[in-house]
Amino acid sequence: LPKNKLTKSLSELVEVTQDTSDAPDEFIIPSFLAYWNSVVGNKLIGPNELRTNINIILFAKSTNIRKSTSIKIAGLAFYKVQKELDEEFELLLRDYQQSHSAWSGLLLRQRAQAPEPIAPLRRNIILSSDFSDAGFFVMMQNNPVSGIIVTGEYADYHKKLHRDITGMSDAMLLAYDNERMSRITRLYGEEIIDNPTFSILGATTFGNFRKVFSGGEKENGTLQRILAVVLLKSTKERRYFLNRSKIDESFIRNISEQINNWLDYDDEIEIVVSDN
Repeated sequence: LPKNKLTKSLSELVEVTQDTSDAPDEFIIPSFLAYWNSVVGNKLIGPNELRTNINIILFAKSTNIRKSTSIKIAGLAFYKVQKELDEEFELLLRDYQQSHSAWSGLLLRQRAQAPEPIAPLRRNIILSSDFSDAGFFVMMQNNPVSGIIVTGEYADYHKKLHRDITGMSDAMLLAYDNERMSRITRLYGEEIIDNPTFSILGATTFGNFRKVFSGGEKENGTLQRILAVVLLKSTKERRYFLNRSKIDESFIRNISEQINNWLDYDDEIEIVVSDN
């Protein structure tokens, strides 16, 4: 890991996670960046309306190199904020249900003059990793945040995309390219997702990855959309469980505050990229 090229925040992340486990920095840093994109992905607009969708997969042998531990450490602040968002939604939903019940009890003439209460939207940084094709549309349409699909075993997630009830393999290619997605349903007519923006963070072994990839997928663009982070051996000495420390709470609070600042920002920021 070229630590001289890290930003100030990422350098601090490396510092505060050093004693938490023997999970490698080479896995923690890209995992953190994937989580970060779940917050800012739909607010950063590049050339040609490009969004920053990323599919990051950690590759290593089973058990020894702490793939899942790296994902867990990197996501601590994000899961904390997601818990707060869930609690906030439950409060808003309760208020909405009471308001809507009161509105429904009005006389028809009174109801015509009073606006119908609007149901709150759930904001999800962390998206579900198990869904049908219909569920994917619901998940993407109803979430105003970019979001990230996190899977401890990417091969299992990839296999789910090819189930008959899911059929999402082609859709994932379109979504990554930020293409407009549409489908026709009998009940709701045409459903549309404009500018789908989300990231995927997963971990797997080389053997499991090879098992789930068919011959056609090696040529359809799936592999080109994956940022692979590969370690053949651990870059840290083994640290026994009782010798590990907790991550600094003040760092978690600082990151959580920055996440909430971005979530509260309603505009988009254009990224200008020079020819160089």
